[in-house]
Amino acid sequence: IFQVVLKQWDKSQRTDEHLAIRNAVKDRQTIQAKPEFVVLGAQCILDQYAINFSDDAKPVSGKHAGRELKKAMLANGAIKLDKLVISKTEANGKALKLQFENDKAELHTVGELNNNWMQVKYQWRYSVEKNNQIFWLYEDTTINVAYVNELDAQYFLTQAPSECFDGSKLSE
Repeated sequence: IFQVVLKQWDKSQRTDEHLAIRNAVKDRQTIQAKPEFVVLGAQCILDQYAINFSDDAKPVSGKHAGRELKKAMLANGAIKLDKLVISKTEANGKALKLQFENDKAELHTVGELNNNWMQVKYQWRYSVEKNNQIFWLYEDTTINVAYVNELDAQYFLTQAPSECFDGSKLSE
């Protein structure tokens, strides 16, 4: 299960007051999506939520809420979702290793997924074009990742993550 929560804003919304409003938005939600594809031999769910504070600040959900995430199958058989790399562990082919790829393409191990879940957070900015103008859009990204045998829609709400990883701190 990949649950993605995106909080987006523009340059005018970088005050402490705006930060407090963004921080009030929960980084875990009820899982609404259903399995749609198979990844590394397992059914996979991509459950995506977004709030764009520079628009109407209403939460939206669905495959492309906020933005379309980059997805790839790597040459070594691992998969990549945005800045996360998931691969089978060498020691135990049933467990999955979760890694974070920083801006320099360096991989940092978050942990091993085996009937538990982990939370990865990071921030970034990118330029967008709207009405023939280019401006910066800022984003807090939270990805909750679970490797479980049975789907429970409340899974992320009923237990704490086994690991919380903040990729934004790698650049400090």
